[in-house]
Amino acid sequence: MQIDIKTSNVKPIRNTYKYVEKRFGDKVASRYQEASYDIRSIQHE
Repeated sequence: MQIDIKTSNVKPIRNTYKYVEKRFGDKVASRYQEASYDIRSIQHE
């Protein structure tokens, strides 16, 4: 018995989030950029 496994290319819907795109342009952002730019601190009561 032979099993063929085929792959297909999946095009991403977006390259990055809007707030990162405004800062760096429409290109693939790193996980660091997505997680660290434009973050606000939240005060906990």
